[in-house]
Amino acid sequence: MPRFFGEKLRHLRLQYSLSQSDMAQRLAIKRAHANNIEAGRRLPSLAFVLRAANLFRITTDYLVRDTIAVEEAASHQYEKATVTHETFDLFGAKLRSLRLIRGLTQTEVAQQLGLASHSHISFLEMERKEPSIDLVVQIADVFGVTTDYLLRDSIPVGKEDQRDGCDG
Repeated sequence: MPRFFGEKLRHLRLQYSLSQSDMAQRLAIKRAHANNIEAGRRLPSLAFVLRAANLFRITTDYLVRDTIAVEEAASHQYEKATVTHETFDLFGAKLRSLRLIRGLTQTEVAQQLGLASHSHISFLEMERKEPSIDLVVQIADVFGVTTDYLLRDSIPVGKEDQRDGCDG
């Protein structure tokens, strides 16, 4: 779990001059839940990560990667003018596409991610299981893509334009 998520959320909230109550209302959560996430007492869901990224027009990588400093928010603005998707319905299809492009089996991907069996990858590809935030980051690292590529349905599966989804 990203250690700095709460700090980053608080940083963004203050940059946007929002109270915790205002932010909670815009993110469709209770103020107490926002407080717990900011304080690191609660873990955000992936849907929450996307809602927060959309609200603050920030990359999901900024929010979930501890290697990106809290103060670097300005350099991680999400460039899309209108971002409305709060689901990651294409995650499984993107994972499968990346795996097949690399010519890897589910077992090989599972091994690279340190998973006990290929069934977890199978369930992710079939949308029968939701990945953890940490697993999304690991998958992005293994395939050299951003977490935005994996999580934002506005970026199509197998998109050739490397700037939106892939590092490099």
